[in-house]
Amino acid sequence: MDGQIKKSITSDSEVNKPKREIAYVIKDPLFDEFNVVKSANAWWMDKGKVDKLIDAFKSGHIIKTAIIYTGISQDQWRYFNETHPDFSRVKEACEEVQTFKAMNTVNINLDDPTMARWFMDRRHPKFASKVRTDTDAPLQPTISNSIDVGNIININAGEISAALRDIARQVFGANEEDSRAISDEVMEGLSQNEEKV
Repeated sequence: MDGQIKKSITSDSEVNKPKREIAYVIKDPLFDEFNVVKSANAWWMDKGKVDKLIDAFKSGHIIKTAIIYTGISQDQWRYFNETHPDFSRVKEACEEVQTFKAMNTVNINLDDPTMARWFMDRRHPKFASKVRTDTDAPLQPTISNSIDVGNIININAGEISAALRDIARQVFGANEEDSRAISDEVMEGLSQNEEKV
């Protein structure tokens, strides 16, 4: 009897889910196949635009610049993603192209001591030449946690770090780890400037 209930539930959900006709298929070694659904007036019926969108992500563009390059609006981008939920898989695969190229460049140049040191600093923090701080942890004693500017503005370094991470994610499309690294570097620069003053 349980088998009949499961079968009935599966059948009902399949009936309620509308099947969309496929307009064309994009094949690429990075993501195998991507089915583009048919729609009367949708921008993606122009295969060249979808190809441009994919190329933009392969070139390391964030969503904002990729849609500008493609010639579509933010709303058109959202609707495309709602209609093609599987595109996130394509986008993620394309974004890895830049990471692969960057790692190849690093690997080719590891004979250069500067590049090797940079790599060790990023990849193996115990070998780092400078102290990297987690921006959620209390700041090093070299920079005060709050800066009082003429009793007018009170700036909290933790809030600055959080804002920098948000900006890095929004503007650069950085992931959590990269946004922390960007924030750390900016905060370190602030710390060095404060030491000079």
